[in-house]
Amino acid sequence: MFSSARPTLIPRRLLITDSDRFPDWQAALARLPMASGVILRDYAHPHRAELGERMARACRQKGHVFFVAGDRALATKLGAGYHAPAYQTRHPLRHPLPPPLRGRSLAAAHNKAEVNRAAQHGFGAVLISPVFATASHPNAPCLGVYGFFDLANHATRRGLRVYALGGMTPQNHRRLAASGQVYGFAGITTFNNL
Repeated sequence: MFSSARPTLIPRRLLITDSDRFPDWQAALARLPMASGVILRDYAHPHRAELGERMARACRQKGHVFFVAGDRALATKLGAGYHAPAYQTRHPLRHPLPPPLRGRSLAAAHNKAEVNRAAQHGFGAVLISPVFATASHPNAPCLGVYGFFDLANHATRRGLRVYALGGMTPQNHRRLAASGQVYGFAGITTFNNL
């Protein structure tokens, strides 16, 4: 899990960037506790590679782990971890993760089939979502506590670390963490008011 030739911190908190919902990613990153994680989402950013370079540098300086969503080549170039969004986990990957990314990459998971594919393709963790109602997908059905625990238990049995995503507040995270199946949590607006 998150194994690689180089030692890798395993963050408990994952900030997912979104320039529309909070454009000042630098301020959000500065407020994160040490050894947090940052996932570059911002798929439509006109200068995404340059933004990734700036974020990767800032993460190294602050002691955070950096991930790039949806672009394995950019993740590899930046020496970052990789995050596979849901559309990339719904179908088998054409090519397995390259060695630098195996074990230190994350995958979105909404059901057991996506959890299974994440395990088969060398991902180290899954972001299970949406647990609770979220502004990112306001009309999406939520897993709720029982649905989340069912998927989390399945992921844990497959050797994956579990992150909760969707409506994550400190109170919701504590509710889920009491089970012992939740490694950490991820969010966008959750980190606006640390």
